[in-house]
Order: sequence, then structure tokens, then C-alpha cells
Amino acid sequence: MSAREQFELDHFGISPAKVGKRTPAFWIHQAPSAWRKTMKYWAALALGIVLGAVGAGVLAVVVGVVR
Repeated sequence: MSAREQFELDHFGISPAKVGKRTPAFWIHQAPSAWRKTMKYWAALALGIVLGAVGAGVLAVVVGVVR
């Protein structure tokens, strides 16, 4: 291990790369776990906003037609 690798390991917790070790392909296309956990809440919020806007539009049309 070189001095640079030892420094990185001591100060940053970065270990040298494992040469020849395969990374499963499905890991490459997924966001980190924390992102996946919060994305569903952002998606639910966006869906709520869209459905609320559609509902308000339908209500406006119904009220306009009734009058």
C-alpha cells in the first residue's frame, strides 16, 4: 500500500479499489438507498399536486356548467 492509499484510508476511510472484483449490474442503475427512500415521498407529493390541480379544474368546469 502506498503512502497516498494509507493517507486516504486513515483520513477519509477510502480503501484501495478491489481490482478484478465484479459489481452487480443492477447496482449501477439504482440511486443510493437514501434517495430511493425519499423519492417515493416526492413522487407522492407531485402526484397529489397534479391530482389536486385536475380536481380543481373539474370542479371549476362543473360549477361553470351548472350556473
